[in-house]
Amino acid sequence: MENRSPSNWATPKRIAIVHCHYEPGGVTQVVQNHVDCLPTQCEIALVSGPRVSGLSNSTRDRTQAVHLPSLEYDSQQSDDWMSIPAAQRGQRLAQQIAERLRSLRWTRQDSVIHWHNHSLGKNAAASYAISHLAAAGWQLLLQIHDFAEDQRPANYQHLIDQLGATSNADVDRELYPIHPNIRYAALTAGDSASLCEFGIPQQRIHTIPNSVRLPNPNPIGRDTAMRKISSAFNVPQASRWILYPVRGIRRKNVGEFLLVCQLLHRRRELSNTNDSRPPIGALTLRPDTPIEAASYDRWHRLAKQHVTNVVFDAGHHPDISFNDNLAACHCVLSTSVAEGFGMAFLEPWLAGRRVVARDLPGVTADFRQQGVQLHDLYSTVWIPGETSWVTQKEETWAKQRRTAWATVPAKMQPHLEEKSTTPLTRFDFARLTPDDQTAVITRVATDDAFAAEVISLNTMILNAIECDGVETIVEANRQTISSTYNASTQQHQLHRAYQVSNAPLEATGTNARMIDIIDRSHPFYPCRTEILPN
Repeated sequence: MENRSPSNWATPKRIAIVHCHYEPGGVTQVVQNHVDCLPTQCEIALVSGPRVSGLSNSTRDRTQAVHLPSLEYDSQQSDDWMSIPAAQRGQRLAQQIAERLRSLRWTRQDSVIHWHNHSLGKNAAASYAISHLAAAGWQLLLQIHDFAEDQRPANYQHLIDQLGATSNADVDRELYPIHPNIRYAALTAGDSASLCEFGIPQQRIHTIPNSVRLPNPNPIGRDTAMRKISSAFNVPQASRWILYPVRGIRRKNVGEFLLVCQLLHRRRELSNTNDSRPPIGALTLRPDTPIEAASYDRWHRLAKQHVTNVVFDAGHHPDISFNDNLAACHCVLSTSVAEGFGMAFLEPWLAGRRVVARDLPGVTADFRQQGVQLHDLYSTVWIPGETSWVTQKEETWAKQRRTAWATVPAKMQPHLEEKSTTPLTRFDFARLTPDDQTAVITRVATDDAFAAEVISLNTMILNAIECDGVETIVEANRQTISSTYNASTQQHQLHRAYQVSNAPLEATGTNARMIDIIDRSHPFYPCRTEILPN
């Protein structure tokens, strides 16, 4: 089929949004936000595999559904389908998408295919399908939420196997094609910079942050919400409800959340403080997948033994909604070590709630640039130790990193070794293995002197959580986020991204491997790659 010159393309009237599935999760919510903010005159098709339980009724009413089993995760596909080489599966997938869009009377001239997370490594045929569609004249916007290169060795190895790759260049060429009909989008300026560093022309890269909104813009008052929380979870109504409103998957660093809540409780014990507002941590959602659920359940068992001031599954109670939890909370505490966008840094402010969190500079730099005041972020949770212990833990961290990537051929592993700047008498809790994190939590529960030392090293974090905050900052952040990360702004960003670019196609990077670029900007933490034994 003939290629159309980019200059001949008009603003698209029809948008096909593609993802492997629309189950509950971050990508599904982003897609629904996009649907909400696109002009009503736009026709929208949601193209996916058969799993779509995360879509709201309003999204379903606004869109046309196109279900293609070949878009599902490779792990969900039949053996017969997976026996076909990925390149051939991709060609068939491209034909299926094009045929279904043409059956809706869509054309290449008036349509854009907005594909989410094509390069994550869940469906290895996706990149081949994209290349076929681009060659056939379809315009594509490839929006990346997560990278296979970002400490996901199993995903990366799957791509190597399916693509028949013998070098990183083979993987990069398929995942990140440069073509007149392809543009890219990222959630953060940092990820956009990584694409540019790799060689994607800067004019073909768009940063499209998520829009931020609450399910209920008028939550109930804190006192009313805490009465519901107290009744549901049998905690004192005067408690400081410290909320971690996430699904407790490995990268959320649940062990650190337990430790910080434990330190708040132990500080009161050791100082004999008779506080009428005891701190109670609340983790909202249990993961669905077996590997993530196993990690979550292990932390739940540990909390029952040693961290008695934490409530698990706080988002699963039939009488408690997300807005109830958010309205009741004293502050939101996030210990996550990796985020695609970082909704937890923004969303609570809309409900008038502060955020205390582990700083993720690749995410938070954008928020600060927009004027969001994030004074209560921290970079480390220090655990004291002798020099020999700290040295041993540094070696363990490096070994864990090597082990995590051991299934990938040595020449295709990340080359960039992170150089430690750890002091000789302390170590960041998040860089410990989950087993070592468990040992620390156990010792804090039983060793008063050790607990007091850990508390002393992390007093600023504990004080930030317990303080009542500054109302003027809370209100300023609410206004900034409301005006910056809204549907109108996102509509403008999408409109620009859907325009055909006349930018040059020459690669602008330094021939760096994408795996090294991403490894440098997305550091390794052992909790992310832990696999518990059966």
